[in-house]
Amino acid sequence: MVFLTAAAGAVGIARASRDWPTVPGRIVRSEIRSNRGANGLPGFRTLIRYAYVVDDEEYEGREVSGGEFPYRTAHGANRRVAAYPVGELVTVRYSPDDPEIAVLKAGMSVDLLYLPVMAGLLLLVALAILSWGGLQLFRIAAG
Repeated sequence: MVFLTAAAGAVGIARASRDWPTVPGRIVRSEIRSNRGANGLPGFRTLIRYAYVVDDEEYEGREVSGGEFPYRTAHGANRRVAAYPVGELVTVRYSPDDPEIAVLKAGMSVDLLYLPVMAGLLLLVALAILSWGGLQLFRIAAG
Protein backbone atom coordinates (compact mmCIF):
# COMPACT_ATOMS: atom_id res chain seq x y z
CA MET A 1 0.00 0.00 0.00
CA VAL A 2 2.88 2.36 0.74
CA PHE A 3 4.32 1.83 -2.75
CA LEU A 4 0.89 2.27 -4.35
CA THR A 5 0.38 5.53 -2.44
CA ALA A 6 3.85 6.75 -3.44
CA ALA A 7 3.20 5.75 -7.05
CA ALA A 8 -0.09 7.64 -7.12
CA GLY A 9 1.60 10.74 -5.68
CA ALA A 10 4.50 10.55 -8.15
CA VAL A 11 2.13 10.14 -11.10
CA GLY A 12 0.09 13.09 -9.84
CA ILE A 13 3.17 15.32 -9.62
CA ALA A 14 4.44 14.19 -13.04
CA ARG A 15 1.09 14.89 -14.71
CA ALA A 16 0.49 18.20 -12.94
CA SER A 17 4.02 19.47 -13.66
CA ARG A 18 3.16 19.89 -17.35
CA ASP A 19 0.96 22.86 -16.43
CA TRP A 20 3.11 24.42 -13.70
CA PRO A 21 4.59 27.87 -14.10
CA THR A 22 8.31 28.20 -14.83
CA VAL A 23 11.12 30.31 -13.43
CA PRO A 24 14.83 30.41 -14.22
CA GLY A 25 17.11 28.40 -11.99
CA ARG A 26 20.74 27.37 -11.64
CA ILE A 27 22.34 24.02 -10.84
CA VAL A 28 24.14 24.35 -7.49
CA ARG A 29 25.12 20.72 -6.91
CA SER A 30 25.72 17.85 -9.29
CA GLU A 31 27.46 14.76 -8.02
CA ILE A 32 27.43 10.98 -7.97
CA ARG A 33 27.15 8.91 -4.80
CA SER A 34 27.66 5.18 -4.47
CA ASN A 35 24.72 3.26 -3.05
CA ARG A 36 27.09 0.98 -1.15
CA GLY A 37 27.70 3.69 1.42
CA ALA A 38 24.04 4.68 1.70
CA ASN A 39 22.11 1.42 1.68
CA GLY A 40 24.45 -1.34 0.53
CA LEU A 41 22.69 -1.84 -2.80
CA PRO A 42 24.67 -1.82 -6.05
CA GLY A 43 24.58 1.17 -8.33
CA PHE A 44 24.80 4.91 -7.96
CA ARG A 45 22.61 7.86 -7.07
CA THR A 46 22.91 11.33 -8.53
CA LEU A 47 22.44 14.40 -6.41
CA ILE A 48 21.20 17.20 -8.60
CA ARG A 49 20.24 20.37 -6.72
CA TYR A 50 19.07 23.62 -8.24
CA ALA A 51 18.29 27.05 -6.83
CA TYR A 52 15.31 29.11 -7.94
CA VAL A 53 13.25 32.06 -6.70
CA VAL A 54 9.45 32.33 -6.51
CA ASP A 55 7.86 35.53 -5.17
CA ASP A 56 11.20 36.77 -3.79
CA GLU A 57 11.70 33.56 -1.80
CA GLU A 58 14.65 31.26 -2.56
CA TYR A 59 14.18 27.51 -2.89
CA GLU A 60 16.42 24.54 -3.60
CA GLY A 61 14.93 21.80 -5.75
CA ARG A 62 15.93 18.14 -5.64
CA GLU A 63 13.81 16.43 -8.30
CA VAL A 64 14.78 16.31 -11.94
CA SER A 65 11.39 14.74 -12.77
CA GLY A 66 8.46 13.39 -10.77
CA GLY A 67 8.78 9.77 -9.63
CA GLU A 68 12.30 9.33 -10.87
CA PHE A 69 14.07 6.01 -10.19
CA PRO A 70 16.86 6.89 -7.76
CA TYR A 71 19.43 4.22 -8.70
CA ARG A 72 21.55 4.23 -11.83
CA THR A 73 24.44 2.43 -13.46
CA ALA A 74 27.81 4.19 -13.47
CA HIS A 75 27.25 5.16 -17.12
CA GLY A 76 23.73 6.46 -16.41
CA ALA A 77 24.92 8.44 -13.38
CA ASN A 78 27.78 10.00 -15.36
CA ARG A 79 25.38 10.92 -18.16
CA ARG A 80 22.95 12.53 -15.68
CA VAL A 81 25.65 14.60 -13.97
CA ALA A 82 27.05 15.69 -17.35
CA ALA A 83 23.57 16.90 -18.36
CA TYR A 84 23.30 19.09 -15.24
CA PRO A 85 26.72 20.62 -14.50
CA VAL A 86 27.11 23.06 -11.60
CA GLY A 87 26.39 26.61 -12.75
CA GLU A 88 24.15 25.52 -15.65
CA LEU A 89 21.07 27.69 -16.15
CA VAL A 90 17.84 25.63 -16.17
CA THR A 91 14.12 26.16 -16.39
CA VAL A 92 12.36 25.11 -13.20
CA ARG A 93 8.70 24.12 -13.09
CA TYR A 94 7.18 24.61 -9.64
CA SER A 95 3.86 23.84 -8.04
CA PRO A 96 1.81 27.03 -7.71
CA ASP A 97 0.24 25.56 -4.56
CA ASP A 98 3.59 24.71 -2.95
CA PRO A 99 6.66 26.29 -4.63
CA GLU A 100 8.96 23.93 -2.69
CA ILE A 101 7.78 21.17 -5.05
CA ALA A 102 9.61 21.57 -8.34
CA VAL A 103 11.02 19.61 -11.28
CA LEU A 104 13.31 20.26 -14.21
CA LYS A 105 11.54 17.84 -16.58
CA ALA A 106 7.77 18.03 -16.78
CA GLY A 107 5.42 15.15 -17.45
CA MET A 108 5.70 11.38 -17.27
CA SER A 109 8.94 9.47 -17.68
CA VAL A 110 9.83 5.79 -17.98
CA ASP A 111 11.43 6.01 -14.52
CA LEU A 112 7.97 6.54 -13.07
CA LEU A 113 7.10 2.89 -13.71
CA TYR A 114 9.37 1.56 -10.95
CA LEU A 115 6.93 2.45 -8.14
CA PRO A 116 3.89 0.60 -9.56
CA VAL A 117 6.11 -2.34 -10.58
CA MET A 118 7.57 -2.55 -7.06
CA ALA A 119 4.09 -2.27 -5.56
CA GLY A 120 2.84 -5.08 -7.81
CA LEU A 121 5.78 -7.34 -6.95
CA LEU A 122 5.36 -6.74 -3.23
CA LEU A 123 1.64 -7.43 -3.53
CA LEU A 124 2.33 -10.73 -5.32
CA VAL A 125 4.85 -11.75 -2.65
CA ALA A 126 2.37 -10.84 0.10
CA LEU A 127 -0.40 -12.84 -1.58
CA ALA A 128 1.91 -15.84 -2.01
CA ILE A 129 2.89 -15.72 1.67
CA LEU A 130 -0.75 -15.38 2.76
CA SER A 131 -1.79 -18.24 0.49
CA TRP A 132 0.97 -20.48 1.80
CA GLY A 133 0.05 -19.58 5.38
CA GLY A 134 -3.63 -20.30 4.71
CA LEU A 135 -2.74 -23.65 3.16
CA GLN A 136 -0.66 -24.55 6.21
CA LEU A 137 -3.55 -23.62 8.53
CA PHE A 138 -5.92 -25.70 6.41
CA ARG A 139 -3.57 -28.72 6.64
CA ILE A 140 -3.28 -28.33 10.42
CA ALA A 141 -7.04 -28.02 10.84
CA ALA A 142 -7.72 -30.99 8.52
CA GLY A 143 -5.00 -33.17 10.00
